Amino acid sequence: MNTSTPYLVNEDTNSEGNSLELPHNIEAEQQLLGALIRNNDLIEKCNNTKLSSEHFYNKLHGEIYEKINKSLSTGKTANIIFLKTFFENDDEFNSEEYFEQLVINAAPGPAIEEYSSLIYDLALRRKLIGTAEFLQHSSFDLSQDDMTANDIIEETENKLFQIEEFEGKVDSSNVRWVNDCEMILSPIKPKSLNEKKNILIKILKTTDSSYTYEYSYLGNSKKLKAEAIRIK
Repeated sequence: MNTSTPYLVNEDTNSEGNSLELPHNIEAEQQLLGALIRNNDLIEKCNNTKLSSEHFYNKLHGEIYEKINKSLSTGKTANIIFLKTFFENDDEFNSEEYFEQLVINAAPGPAIEEYSSLIYDLALRRKLIGTAEFLQHSSFDLSQDDMTANDIIEETENKLFQIEEFEGKVDSSNVRWVNDCEMILSPIKPKSLNEKKNILIKILKTTDSSYTYEYSYLGNSKKLKAEAIRIK
């Protein structure tokens, strides 16, 4: 879709020295919203994938989705004329033109559930990245005398559980610690044979400024390694 989003998205994502962006797909969000505006009945397919406004990377897209969902839940039609009334006071946003472009570039109806699942999955991935960043930062931060390694493990488990209960709906994985250095992730409600596989994560070695870990499917001899380095 050629139309750009009306506002800057996640301005702080690319901080100096960090070229990585959080997982997202703006085009998928735009095309899904366009399909919903064109055919309100498709909202049922989105509900089947547990999609909510909080899963959208672009906050404005989340607001639009919320307006559509709430309008349809009260028996109203969520068309362009109705939706633009919510943004009439925003002089920087040409809502009518933007909504028209969303509809023109809308995703095909049969693919809407796939788009919805993609947006939901990317939101979970962003949550997992946040949890991983907490684990890395807390593990290296020795200034907090009242926080032990076990405290960090417990808090990480809590954060993972919150992802499983994201928006009050169970998903993601169960976590089982084998020992102080190993844990097994067991997917909840896998949608394919590949998703049924458990993942083993094992910390191999640590230094004053880094630690090395490996991860693999449980029982699979092929293992991948990664290193977490302390940022000074």
